[in-house]
Amino acid sequence: MGKIHLVTCEAGAEKVVKHIMLGEPIIGLACTGVNVGPKGQLSLVVLSNSEGDVFTFDVKKHPDIMYEGLGRLLQSVHVLKVVHGSGPVAANLHTQFGINLQNIFDTQVAYSVVLEKQGLCPRKVTLSSLWDKCGIHQYTPSPEFQKLLAEDMHAWVRRPLTRDMLNTAASYALPLVPTLYKQLLGTIEKDCWDWFCVLNDKERLSLLHPKKSSKLRQKALNQSTAASGSQLPVIKLTMTQRALLKNTVPPAAQC
Repeated sequence: MGKIHLVTCEAGAEKVVKHIMLGEPIIGLACTGVNVGPKGQLSLVVLSNSEGDVFTFDVKKHPDIMYEGLGRLLQSVHVLKVVHGSGPVAANLHTQFGINLQNIFDTQVAYSVVLEKQGLCPRKVTLSSLWDKCGIHQYTPSPEFQKLLAEDMHAWVRRPLTRDMLNTAASYALPLVPTLYKQLLGTIEKDCWDWFCVLNDKERLSLLHPKKSSKLRQKALNQSTAASGSQLPVIKLTMTQRALLKNTVPPAAQC
């Protein structure tokens, strides 16, 4: 587990954001809360960097820190945010704080592109399953906190924050950079990059601007056809394809 920095004041938020923006322009992003999405409530915004530092912003208890640098960072086109399943996060940031999440690398989308390049239909994969596929060690919360998460949908808005809460939230963001980002980036072939970018934007807008997302989806389908036109239909799955499909679900299911 990396070093966790809890940010609970406006001055601290501004200091952390300046530190991040002066460093490597790529961060991991994860959020916790209640029903994260268009009608949800964010509790923690967690950022990680390649040095193993984790910055946890308590936006439930101190919402003003969103407007003291954190929001600017999330909207910055100069800092890449690596996130798994950006749609709910982007929608919640906008409806709760008026923040427009920009410049993302969605690991969920990246994995779908890998599947399609193999001639498979796009599918969703949980972050936990993706870690397993990439050989990334997972943090295991205490049995007590696992039970709380399973039984109480409001677990993340409880205060004071416990060590279990901080460690678990940090574990969602820490593996995103550099490990998961570099592994997935290396699997996206050059001829699929434009295709990935369209799908990436589609996912970000999927819950915020569904109509615009639908237009992007059609554009993505056109590019998908162009990108995979040379491939034959899959008749019998190879071992590689079976491994890629393991622990995935159809796009309509929620991960």
